[in-house]
Amino acid sequence: MGHTVGKVAKMFNISRTTLLYYDSKGILSPSERSESGYRIYNNDDIEKLKQILLYKNAGVPLTKINQLISASKSDFISVLMQRLSELNDEINTIKKKQDVIIDILRHVELYKIFMDVDKGLWEKILSSIGLTKEQADRWHADFEKNSPKQHQSLLKALGMKENEIREMRELCIRIKA
Repeated sequence: MGHTVGKVAKMFNISRTTLLYYDSKGILSPSERSESGYRIYNNDDIEKLKQILLYKNAGVPLTKINQLISASKSDFISVLMQRLSELNDEINTIKKKQDVIIDILRHVELYKIFMDVDKGLWEKILSSIGLTKEQADRWHADFEKNSPKQHQSLLKALGMKENEIREMRELCIRIKA
């Protein structure tokens, strides 16, 4: 006895749309169709979905998941090692951001005089905590992505002109693209 899209979606707490998307991309197509055309998933399909969701929870992109499922053991290990490396890079990036925040908080007096901080001083502050121009630009890009209004407020508070703010925000978009 097979399972319908709705039943499988409930079993795994995912949306029907997700299952239909997996089918459209050839990641998980049901093994059967009912007489009325409904998708029917058998036990093998359910096991494959378990693998897909496991890899998805590990952050493996869907494009790689299909490869993983049908991969040889060495390819399988290679893809997972690559993802582990990517995660390590992400963790290191986050740790650097934490360090920046900690360093800034160590200098709480800067907050008291924040309105007197201009672009030049801000650049010196970021440089003094070891950020290169590229890292500072990435920091701005992350700030822009996560809090665009607050980022714009910061840029205004630093005394940047409208055209400089626009250029910085455009740079942030290019960096994140």
